[in-house]
This record gives sequence, C-alpha cells and structure tokens, in this order.
Amino acid sequence: MGTDSGQAADALIPIEQDTISFYGHELVAVRLKDGRIAVVLRWLFESLDLDRTAQVRRIERKTVLREGLVDVRVRTEGGQQIMPALTLDALPGFLFTIDESRVKPDARPDVIVFQRECARVLAEHFARKHQAALPVPADATAAAIVEQIADLAAVMNLLREHLAALLPLPGQVQALSDQVGHVAAVVEALAERQGTTEQRISALDARTDHLTPAHAQTVQDAVMDPRLKTGGLQLPFRCRGSGAPRMAA
Repeated sequence: MGTDSGQAADALIPIEQDTISFYGHELVAVRLKDGRIAVVLRWLFESLDLDRTAQVRRIERKTVLREGLVDVRVRTEGGQQIMPALTLDALPGFLFTIDESRVKPDARPDVIVFQRECARVLAEHFARKHQAALPVPADATAAAIVEQIADLAAVMNLLREHLAALLPLPGQVQALSDQVGHVAAVVEALAERQGTTEQRISALDARTDHLTPAHAQTVQDAVMDPRLKTGGLQLPFRCRGSGAPRMAA
C-alpha cells in the first residue's frame, strides 16, 4: 500500500460511511465519490478472526483483488484514520480464497456465511439508502397533485350543493315581502274607501236632517248599498222650492 505519507496522500475521502450488523458482527463500509462501495478490512478480519497483515498481503499478491484494494479515511472514536478497504466487486473473490478447513472451528460457520451473503447484504444496504434519498419521481408528484385536485373538486361540489340550497332563500324572502306589501296596499285602499263612505254618509246626514225619520233611513240604506251610485240615486220623493217635501206622484 506504500509508505504512510503516500497512504495519506492517496487515501480516498468517502461521501458516506455506515456500520452494518451482519449475523452478530459489526462491519464498517463506505461509499466512494465514484459510487463504489467498499468494506473496511479491519472489522471484516476481526469478525473472521484473521490476521490483518497477512490477509492484506494475500490481496496484494493477486492482480484482480489488488485492483479493488483502496485506502480510505475512516471516522472512528479516536478520530479519523486511514485504513485499507476492499470494494464489493473484489470482496467475493477474496472471501473465496479463505479455506474454512484451515480456520479455527468457531470461525468456520462465519466464513461460510460471509462467502455466501456478505457482498450482497452490503450492496442491498447502500442501495436502500440511496433509493430513500432519491427525489420523488415526476410521475409520483403528478399523481399526488391529481389526487389533491380530485379532493378539492369534491369540496367544491359540496359547496355548490349548499349554495344551491341557500340561493332560493332571498327570492322567498322577497316574495313574502311583496305579498306583505300587497296586503298593506289593500288594507290602505279599504281604509280610504271606508273614509269616503263615512264622508258620504256625513254629507247625506247633513242634507237629510229635515227629512222624516222614515225617509232618512231609506236614504242611508241606499248609500250603504254598494250596488248603487250616489250620482244616479233616484229618491222616492222630490222637493219643490224651500217648502216641505212632497211625495212624487
């Protein structure tokens, strides 16, 4: 991997670092700027009880594995450190170089499960995180807008129904007001007719003060008869001069 100064100069700065639980083991993996995922070898070797120095040398001896070996800056509790990591495309090749028959018996089940699932689990973990961070697709946004429009249209239809129920009320009130006004006009006309009738009766009373009681009653009955007009009233008597009235022949 080169000298320490060379490592520091060549060390890649990940854009993302995460710790993943894998069958009771804690693995640290990073995403590089070019999108590649790499597992930090320190925690991988500890999980399989492998010697770090010996395993790094094994990786460096094989061209394909060496191409996936990178130095990365890793955040740790003691601060940032430069550590070797292996990209996921090279990880299965390295794991298959481990002979489970030559490791400690307690580590054999772990070697098998790492060879079978480790690269896939790490890839799926970062794929899920990347998918969750993506913006909402345009078609999904459009669908949400269409749903909101449908909800607003339903509200508008409901408001229209309420408005349609309320619109007749002013007309009904106006019609009632018109009816009240008509009734008031009729009452006023009746009052005027009553006043005119009373005036006519008073005038006739003044003119018939000199009549006999029987003749006065006949005149009053004629005035009260709505079928007769005062101007065309034919009295059953006629007067000559200023003397006492005489019955017509």
